[in-house]
Amino acid sequence: MTEEENDNDIPEGFWKFIGGLPASKDVKNGERRILECGNCGGKVYYSKAENNGHIFAKCCKCKMEIMQ
Repeated sequence: MTEEENDNDIPEGFWKFIGGLPASKDVKNGERRILECGNCGGKVYYSKAENNGHIFAKCCKCKMEIMQ
């Protein structure tokens, strides 16, 4: 797969969404936050797992989400 083809798989607004999230190193394991979505301005529910530090974030408005 070429880099161009890979970029086409990324939903519009994804990088704005990611850019609005805090850096993992700035959040303690087990911490939960409600943030403003960098893509649409909606509410993002953000959490960092206590046991392994993995991140979960989902916007209630534009439905953009990530899970590590």
